[in-house]
Amino acid sequence: MNMQTKDMTMEEKTAFDEKKKAAAKAYQERKKAAREKIKAFFESNEAKRVPPEVKEAIEYLAGMGQRAGRTGVNSELKDLLLKGPVSAVDIFQKFEYGRPTMNQKINGFIKADPEDRIWVAFENGNYVVKGKGPEAPKGWTGYKPVAKAEL
Repeated sequence: MNMQTKDMTMEEKTAFDEKKKAAAKAYQERKKAAREKIKAFFESNEAKRVPPEVKEAIEYLAGMGQRAGRTGVNSELKDLLLKGPVSAVDIFQKFEYGRPTMNQKINGFIKADPEDRIWVAFENGNYVVKGKGPEAPKGWTGYKPVAKAEL
């Protein structure tokens, strides 16, 4: 409990919690109304004068746009890797990912559904796809997904 509710009686705490719920509900209703106003504005002719980057920023803040600023980046990265060896410099220039982040991304590609897996290694400054599918390529020494066992 926080300092405010520590010294309250049960009745006071119940009343306090009800007020918090009412405030949260009112906030959600105001937020929904604001979203509707923004949506209506962007459907009007006046919205054509708003620069696209400003529109995206407003939609993002209002919870209407893409919440993850770079959705689809994993599939874009995967497509780039599948096209052939990609240098670490190219990855950094395009995605601003260094080695630690790329290690996480590669592990994510390996943890994917077995049929969608790609096995990527870092060799001589380049990221190279060594294999695809559920089984690790021959001689694979990198990360392997944990086998899930029924308890």
